[in-house]
Amino acid sequence: ALFFPDRKFLHLVIGIIMFSIVTVSWMYEHRELMQLGINKWRERKRRRADVKKD
Repeated sequence: ALFFPDRKFLHLVIGIIMFSIVTVSWMYEHRELMQLGINKWRERKRRRADVKKD
């Protein structure tokens, strides 16, 4: 049973906002892990570019 079917879009928007807040707070708490992942991604990207040049 849907109580407020006309409020689905509002519910979705609030859910997206809350998910964004949780994601940003997780990234803030795990900065070192994020930096490690970004560095590995850049290194892999750089290695792939070097292989294409050869």
